[in-house]
Amino acid sequence: LGIGNLTNQSSFVEITGAGVNPKSVWNMGNFAGCLVVQRADGSVALAGYNGYGNLGNGTNSNILTLTAVPAWQNSDNTLILERVDGGFGYDDAASYNFSNTFMWFKGATTDIIKGAGANNWGSLATGNNTDSNVPVTIAIPAAGGRIDDFGITGGAPANGFVLKSNGTLYGWGYNGQGNLGVGTDTPVSYTHLTLPTILRV
Repeated sequence: LGIGNLTNQSSFVEITGAGVNPKSVWNMGNFAGCLVVQRADGSVALAGYNGYGNLGNGTNSNILTLTAVPAWQNSDNTLILERVDGGFGYDDAASYNFSNTFMWFKGATTDIIKGAGANNWGSLATGNNTDSNVPVTIAIPAAGGRIDDFGITGGAPANGFVLKSNGTLYGWGYNGQGNLGVGTDTPVSYTHLTLPTILRV
């Protein structure tokens, strides 16, 4: 909840760290989840689980109070937070919480997508499997125009998809069951996908 403590709340409490009139509020997960807020001044603040550095503040320590992390939007508060996505994979017996967070920002002429956290299956599209506790920019090809849509499926063994304005679809990440539709079941750091006709709107 980002209210500075670990006490469960059975009734509504004000989350003062969000400030007045935040632009947007995003929640991911519950047991091992996090809160993301774009405040009225455009800054982005996060709180919650951070075991793999998914909050992007350069540490792997949980954050109890909503805390601004300017690196998500390159310290440019004019960018609008269009979507937050990602997830948490939990295994009680193995005692791990693979986690990652992704944010899509829109500017007047540009789109930025960044990710942080677990990268075991190429989920951060960096070309390697190295985790990152600071946001890394996902290098979406410029061809195809602006980004029309963006999403992450699954928890930390995630795959991501970006739909460009010309109808082309890009994807990356976990492909263990052929999730990316590229004809193999090998994890792919970044691969261009053709948008099936049945999905065109």
